Amino acid sequence: GASAGGSDAGGSGGEASGTLFDMATIHEIEIELSPESFAAIDAEAEPSAICAYHERSYHRGNLIFDGVRYDGVGVKARGNGTADTLGEKPSLKINLEWDDPAVPGCPEARRIEGKKKLNLINMRQDPSFVRIPLAGELDRLVGAPQPRTSYARLTINGEYTGIVVSSENIDRQFLAEWYPSNDGVMYEAGCYCDISEANVPLPGSEDGPLWSLDFHDGPCDTADPDGDPLDWESLRDFAAQVADLPGGDLYPAIDGFFDFDEFLSLWAATMFLGSGDGYFRNQNSYRIYHDPSTDRFHLIDHGSADGIMRTFNDSCSAEGLLVMGDPPSVFTTPDEQYDSLTARCLAEADCKAAYVARLWQVLHAFEGFGLQARATELHDFIIDDMMADPRYYYAPCVAGQNYSPTQLQAHFTDYVLPWIDGRFDDVRQQLEAAGYPEP
Repeated sequence: GASAGGSDAGGSGGEASGTLFDMATIHEIEIELSPESFAAIDAEAEPSAICAYHERSYHRGNLIFDGVRYDGVGVKARGNGTADTLGEKPSLKINLEWDDPAVPGCPEARRIEGKKKLNLINMRQDPSFVRIPLAGELDRLVGAPQPRTSYARLTINGEYTGIVVSSENIDRQFLAEWYPSNDGVMYEAGCYCDISEANVPLPGSEDGPLWSLDFHDGPCDTADPDGDPLDWESLRDFAAQVADLPGGDLYPAIDGFFDFDEFLSLWAATMFLGSGDGYFRNQNSYRIYHDPSTDRFHLIDHGSADGIMRTFNDSCSAEGLLVMGDPPSVFTTPDEQYDSLTARCLAEADCKAAYVARLWQVLHAFEGFGLQARATELHDFIIDDMMADPRYYYAPCVAGQNYSPTQLQAHFTDYVLPWIDGRFDDVRQQLEAAGYPEP
């Protein structure tokens, strides 16, 4: 593929897998679907409403990845606010080891550079095409778990559907790169889901709108005798331990059963980057993982990445272009109806001081990273493909009034780069105004 320099080798989570998550590469992905599979995936593509619980199934297809063919993979639609039909520009999940119910026996082991699943994201909410890759690189820089990414050109049944971001799946392979054991149980939160005992499903319950199990015992799975039971009890235990910490006594007691140091890094990085989504804003699109070897819990926030570099109270110009509004506060918490860990932490002087200290560390790390230069490098690498994307869609002001190629370029130079340029001074001013001078 093409070359952009500066490939990402990941953070403390281990080395990148060859070129699969090399941001200097644009992969070629072709998917072949029968009329039956196409229709079934299309019918399941879009949820009835944003955040509505929506089950999707895998359907049989063939994958050609950088010229290598894999027949009989599972393909399904993915996404919520980014969901699109196959006739538009879909986000998709591909499973190379899907257990096709129509094929006897268990599926053969198939991986692409160690990975058995691909997440293809249409970037419908990001006209710069750099937010998710940048968020991942920056989170990993400060030791916070975040999927790695690369760019890909997607073709479905011979028709080019445009440029997408291929994002690492959060599964046992991902966990092995970050934690001592990957044999634990992991839970994915739905929309507006806080960590409370009332939200934990009853024993024996199926996945639902608030929580779902990432791993399930199947006829082709071999249970690890040292692993966690794949049920709701670990989540219930975690929620109970959080609830048992009295008001004012969250920190440092919570670090005894929850990796709060990792959480501080993720929180500080996310709020510096001004995300409007994920656990830290909407209490959605995050996971809770229990490591059985340490008996500690971890929060993995995968929903904040495509929401970074936003302002609030944005307006629209007469030409239908987004105009930057107010810079986001690093002390913003989810709505008061949620008993969030962040709101509890900010209400305690010691915990708030620990968060602010981590914010200063993150700010200095991001300054040394060269954020504006890296954003420009990624943008310059992908802009020609963005301009040639036949299904690119971004109309933030007027429905159907899509940005032109010239306006896409202007969004990066007039919105994204000024946001980055002003963010360091903005965060400094916020922290100093709150009584926390630069160390």
